[in-house]
This record gives sequence, structure tokens and C-alpha cells, in this order.
Amino acid sequence: TENINKLQSHFKAHKKDHHSRTGLIRMVNLRRKLLAYLKRKNPDSYAEVIKQLKLRG
Repeated sequence: TENINKLQSHFKAHKKDHHSRTGLIRMVNLRRKLLAYLKRKNPDSYAEVIKQLKLRG
């Protein structure tokens, strides 16, 4: 999540950096898949992780 946040701020300054954007999309997809798995297997742990990472509004 830290890397994703760093890259998001990077794109504010470097709008045409498409190569790094591909890496960002991969990281976001991996995080989404892992969180979906955690939500299925252990919803309590999922809720705590979401709270700690300040995701999902």
C-alpha cells in the first residue's frame, strides 16, 4: 500500500509515465485479490487490515 501511495503521488508530476503506471495497476490488482481472499477466509482480520491501511472509505 505504501508503494501504491508513492506511485500515485509520482503520477501527479509525471503524467506520461505509462511504464510505471502498468506496475501500479499490477500492484493494485494484487492487493485487491489478496484482500478478497482474506475477506473470504477471515472476515475479522480483513476488517482490521482495512482499518489499519485506511482503505474503503
